[in-house]
Amino acid sequence: MQNIKDISIKQFLQLKGINPIKDYGYYGMYYSPYREDSNASFKVDYQKNLWHDFGTNEGGSIIDLVMKMGNCSFQEAVSILENNSANNSFSFHGNKFSIKLENKFGNKIENIIPITHPVMFGRL
Repeated sequence: MQNIKDISIKQFLQLKGINPIKDYGYYGMYYSPYREDSNASFKVDYQKNLWHDFGTNEGGSIIDLVMKMGNCSFQEAVSILENNSANNSFSFHGNKFSIKLENKFGNKIENIIPITHPVMFGRL
């Protein structure tokens, strides 16, 4: 669990194309990645690897951020981080969050659809 919490929030956001509006070296100020924000009221403390949204007075670890951005449970957030941190790519499932991802090899995920092939469900 601690290894997951050590995943850099700054790098996580950067992989999504989200960069700080102001970078002060040990922390950065961002537009909130999960709500409309025109004041860059989302702080990421790079040394503590924690975030705080001054607009909603919420904050926490990388796991809390993934839960908030992906509108998912703790278990789903941990699974997302475990499965994708080695590949430097992150994906979210669900109806309320959609994102286009690109990894360092230029591969893009533009759409996620449910698996419907009959073999996957033992129908053949």
